[in-house]
Parts: sequence; C-alpha cells; structure tokens
Amino acid sequence: MRKLLSYIVLPYLLLNYMFFGFILLQYRLFNRVVLYSFQFKIIGASIILGLLVLYYLNRKKIYYTRSGIRVYIEIFMLYIIVDLIIKLMWGEVKPVALTYASSFLYFHIFLLYPLLLIFWNNESSTIRRFDNRAWVSLYVVAIPLFLFGFAQYIANDHILTLPADAEYEAFSYRLIDKQIRSLSIFNSGYAYGHFCTWVGVMALGYIIKARQVSKRFKYRRFSYFILLMATMAVITTFTRNILVNFIISIGSIYFIDRHIRRGGKSSSIIIVAFSLGIFLVLGLAVYALVANLSFQGGFISLRTFDQRMSLQALYFTQYFANADNLLNVIFGYGLLQGQRFSELNGSEFIIFDSTYLGVMMFSGVLGLLMYLGFIVQLYRFVMEQYRKTSNYWWLGLSGILFAYPAVSLVNYYITQIILITSIVLALHVAKSIPLRRRALVPV
Repeated sequence: MRKLLSYIVLPYLLLNYMFFGFILLQYRLFNRVVLYSFQFKIIGASIILGLLVLYYLNRKKIYYTRSGIRVYIEIFMLYIIVDLIIKLMWGEVKPVALTYASSFLYFHIFLLYPLLLIFWNNESSTIRRFDNRAWVSLYVVAIPLFLFGFAQYIANDHILTLPADAEYEAFSYRLIDKQIRSLSIFNSGYAYGHFCTWVGVMALGYIIKARQVSKRFKYRRFSYFILLMATMAVITTFTRNILVNFIISIGSIYFIDRHIRRGGKSSSIIIVAFSLGIFLVLGLAVYALVANLSFQGGFISLRTFDQRMSLQALYFTQYFANADNLLNVIFGYGLLQGQRFSELNGSEFIIFDSTYLGVMMFSGVLGLLMYLGFIVQLYRFVMEQYRKTSNYWWLGLSGILFAYPAVSLVNYYITQIILITSIVLALHVAKSIPLRRRALVPV
C-alpha cells in the first residue's frame, strides 16, 4: 500500500492540484488540450479506486473507526448523491452541467473517504514511527515553482501564456502601477497563493517541532529558507485574501500547538476559527463602508472586496431572502458561478466568490449546513491526529483549516482544501515506517 500511495496516488493528487500547469504543457506540446481536467479526475480516480478495491479484497478484514468524521462523511456522501439525482430528475440542471458542477464542488470528498479508510487500517495494524523528512519532496516541487513565480514578478510577464482562443484562462489583473500578479504554473494568484501558504505552514510546523525535539530534525535551516521563499511568493501574488490567509494560518500554528500540548479541547479552536472569520469579514465590510475609498486599485484597496460583498448580498436577497419557493431555499437551485457552467447549463452567468453562498446556490441551506458540519468534523479529526502523533504536517494542516472560515467567506475554496488534506493523509501513510505488529481489534 505504501508503494501504491507513493507512486500512483500522491502523483495523481499533486497533478490534480497543479493541473493548470499540465494544461500549459499540453498547449506547448500539442497546441491544444488533449486531456481535460474532468477527464483526468475521472480516469485517475477510477484507477485509484480500482486498485483500492483489489487491495481490500486481499485483506481478511477491514477495520473501521467509530470516529465522528467517518459516520458524517458517509451521511454527507449519501446526501450529495441523492441531491444530484433529484436535481437531474427534476431537470434543474442539465446532465453535462451537473457533471461539471459535481466535479467542481464535491468530487474530491468521494476521493477523501477511501484515503481515510486506508489511514485507519494503517494506524490500527502496526506500531509506527514517522520519517520527518516526509515533506522534503514537497519542497523539491515548490522551489522551482517559487523561482518561476519570482521570474514572472521581475519580468512583469507571465512568460508561459495560453493562445487567445484557448478553452482555459489564467485570471490575473494588473495593479494600478501595471505590475502583474505572479501565478507560477497556476491559473490565478489566488490558487498559487494557497500553494505558497501550504508550503509555508508545513515549513513552520517543522521548525516548531524541531525546536521541541531537535535531535530528530535535521532540516531546520532549510525549512527557514523555504518559509522565507513562501512568504516572498505570497507577497508577489498581490492577492489580499491570500495575504490574510497566510497571516492567519502562520500565526495560528503557535496558538494551536500551545493549546493542544496543554490539553486544550479541539472544539475551542474551532469556535475561535469561525468567530475570527465572522468578525474579520464584518470588520472589513464596515471599514469599506465608512472609509469609502476613492482610489481604484492597489494592494490596500477594498474596492473589489466591497463589490464581492455587494454581489453576495444581491444574490442572497434574490434567491433566498425573497425566494418564492421554500424547497429551493432548503435544497438549492443547482446553480454554480462561472462562465463555463452557465454555458453548459444554459443559465444566467453569476459570480459572487463565496464558498458558503456557492454551496447554498447549488445545494441550499441544508447543503450548506451539511458542508459546514463536514468541515468541523474534518478539523476536529486533523487536530486529534496532531494530539496523538505530534507530527508537524498535522500542525500545518491545522493552521490552514484555522484560516478556512475567514477565507471561504470571500472566495471559492473547496477543491484545494480537500486535495491538501488528501495529500497529507496519503503522505502520512506512505512515509510511516512499521516497527511491529499490533493486535488487530475491529471497532
């Protein structure tokens, strides 16, 4: 299983995360897209799930856990399936648009579940130690991507570009001084910034644990270097939401580590995370209203933030506050933001940049409540793993999830967070080294 995860699952997840770079490569080689994102997801997931089925068929027993996240994800996946079937039967969404929307919103949740099963079976069967160099492979990937992003910033050019008639698009707007946002090989500064944040928190998590247990950690100076590069890369994206995400994620790691080591409850951290998200967005909204900024660009401008909040308020009022059909409020309209979905579905083009409103528009208030429950259970699971193992990758992921409630209010942020969690799960199992067998007790 470790070889399966190392040589098939992890490369698939990483390429899925950086798929726009693969699009750029296809245009360079073939001047067109040969393998689309959706096709890659389905083919790769089918192969992985097939291999997992074969793996489990060769096992005498499969062990489950009574943890809340297992039960909750099973219920959530069942709800998603029923919701998609109902929307298809009622004709709310065309089949091709439904397929696109489900791959955009919920696809990776179904991939996360089997990885959790592997994780639980792996943890229950052996006493293990962990290779603290596990994330060096991520740094090896990150360094050239950071250097390419710096080159874009210095040259004030994206260097690798798509043809004008390309089916894909890179989203980058010049600042008031005509400076571009660095994208590296991603399709936006926002997507690139999430990658930079992920690398940065993993490096900081390593540094924190190295200070506590110095003998087992040999890459502390290198981790400082990676953290510095990640910080500079975040700045070159010139994306305010990413800067907020980076600051909260990095800053929260110290608080989470201290709280967990003192025996604090995971629920306390979750409450603080959601409260911070609410107060931060409300504070920015009030500031934007009171300041009434007149300049039209720049890094500190809140003009685009004010526009997003206005659009969110408009769509929420139109589709929920003033809705004529209560069923649509509860179960959603089957709508997704973006030009591609509107073309596939023949519906109006909508854009509002909010994870919560996006889930509501597609799956309703009930869908949003289910999704929030999933995030809470996921966060609790991650912190409990850090409490049990003290591994720095769980600490880093805890920092990313701490910032999630705030960041998701003003941006779409579903695929990235689930992919990052899946990669952490897969790498945790792949880099764990069995020491001796443990008595297997089904639970």
